[in-house]
Amino acid sequence: MTLPTGLVPATVFVLTAGIALLVTGLAHLFYRAGAPAFSAALRRAILAVGGLYLVGVLVVWAFAGGLRLWEVAATLVVAGLANLAVLTALPLVVGRLIVRLAGGVDDSDAALRYATAGWPVAMLTVFVGFVLPGGLGTNSFFHLGGVEICLVGFCGVSLWTAFAVLLELAAALLGPGVVGLALYSAGVGARERTAGS
Repeated sequence: MTLPTGLVPATVFVLTAGIALLVTGLAHLFYRAGAPAFSAALRRAILAVGGLYLVGVLVVWAFAGGLRLWEVAATLVVAGLANLAVLTALPLVVGRLIVRLAGGVDDSDAALRYATAGWPVAMLTVFVGFVLPGGLGTNSFFHLGGVEICLVGFCGVSLWTAFAVLLELAAALLGPGVVGLALYSAGVGARERTAGS
């Protein structure tokens, strides 16, 4: 399933910042509504947004027309699993570790809550990094010029594109932990200042 150039930035936004914002918001709502732990609320939110994603893909498929159902299903499975692994699970696991180790947070659930709060900021950074080279009307991120190299069996990849992909991965993986750690530090600092008054 190939998307028109104009839909590429919209798709990237949905798979990065859009999903992160919805999942984070729902997870916090479920947690405040009485979920036994934040991790349970997060799982419920991921399932809910995953269902919404499936509906969105079916709507795009219906408007795209001319595509066989198995192509859409294969694209859906690959994009969904890749997003779940690379842009959801891995950043939150790494983020929780960063908050726990660097922030000294003993409670794993609290560390996950802070990492999840930092996740939308990291995904928004990934999205901005994707559209920055060419703007919203193009997908020039994939066509950054310069010296071409072979990367994981794909020859003809520009060195700038490979570098940009590495920066995007670093922002996606480390961002939730770094932002979550900053939120935790700001919250702890504010509580200490309040307690000292």
